Amino acid sequence: MNGAVYLLWKSNPRFCQRHFVLTGSSVYSRPHTLVTNAFSHPEFGNLAANMIALYFFGANVARLFGGKTVLGLYLAGSLASNITHLYAGQWSHRRFGRRDTPLYGARGSVQSIGIVSILMYPQQTILLYGLIPMPAALLGLLWVWNDLGGILDGYPSSSSPLNNAGNFMGIVTGVLYYLSFRYRRRW
Repeated sequence: MNGAVYLLWKSNPRFCQRHFVLTGSSVYSRPHTLVTNAFSHPEFGNLAANMIALYFFGANVARLFGGKTVLGLYLAGSLASNITHLYAGQWSHRRFGRRDTPLYGARGSVQSIGIVSILMYPQQTILLYGLIPMPAALLGLLWVWNDLGGILDGYPSSSSPLNNAGNFMGIVTGVLYYLSFRYRRRW
């Protein structure tokens, strides 16, 4: 699906801008963008990074919980990320007079799946950028550090805090799923 939308961006960017990008002003007239933006990657590098991470982390989660769980986490991470992005955008607009920041991509979705994989296999070796070996737990900490740091450092100078806030909620979604799994197993 992500690859098909990427190709659609190349052939009809105007259509994709309207139907695969979430903004605070568009969500009321085009509520489907709350979901469709998670499949939207106009840049190849963004698509490749998200899909490689999804492939490896998703495989771990699918082995443990099945493909439906991977899809559920993808959609739940996307919705949590998107809703947080919208609320952070409203706050930023009221506080700093910032314009509406568009959102697309699967990072919140991938982070929700990735953090479940990381919490289940914290010692698994991950190759950061395909080159730097590190334990999965360290990558999880780097994700949290990056998103929290972006939230705290960015206001009011850039739009990245909005994306960081949304992406962080993808992590929170995955952590909540993991905790619900662990909690169920104890009883």
